[in-house]
Amino acid sequence: MEQLLNNDWTLYCETTTSNTVPNLPIHFPTDIHTELLANQLIPDPYWRNNETALDWVHESIWRAEKHIHIKTLDHSYTLTIEQLDCQAAIYLNNVMIQRCNNQFRRYDIELSTLTLGENTLTIRFLSNTQTAKDQFADFPFPLPYLERNCRLGHFNFLRKTACHA
Repeated sequence: MEQLLNNDWTLYCETTTSNTVPNLPIHFPTDIHTELLANQLIPDPYWRNNETALDWVHESIWRAEKHIHIKTLDHSYTLTIEQLDCQAAIYLNNVMIQRCNNQFRRYDIELSTLTLGENTLTIRFLSNTQTAKDQFADFPFPLPYLERNCRLGHFNFLRKTACHA
């Protein structure tokens, strides 16, 4: 039995910024910038110099939550996620069940801790920028990057599409 979980998620900004972001209903597949743009909460990031003014979006931590109701535990449940960009943690009922760090792989996650009734599935989207900085700081020798080519440094430490912040 397959159940699609694409719809009826709520997006929250966990990071306190000067930009107030309301909780937003979202449907996957999507990304944070697309949802903020669709709800007229940010200007077009590709217009003129808007990109740098929107750095707070990729520097923030975001959370998507969905409530699922389980009627029976007669069989096993697996959550399958593809193209998750990139640094994320998945929780079931506030317990981390998967840490994701590669946009190019598929994750098949056994949901063995489901309970009868209401369950909460959470995806925390961590800051790719901060993760890249942390991995660079921990690396045993300097690994240069060209700032004129990419103003966000050290994304070569991440397994993700280079043009997504």
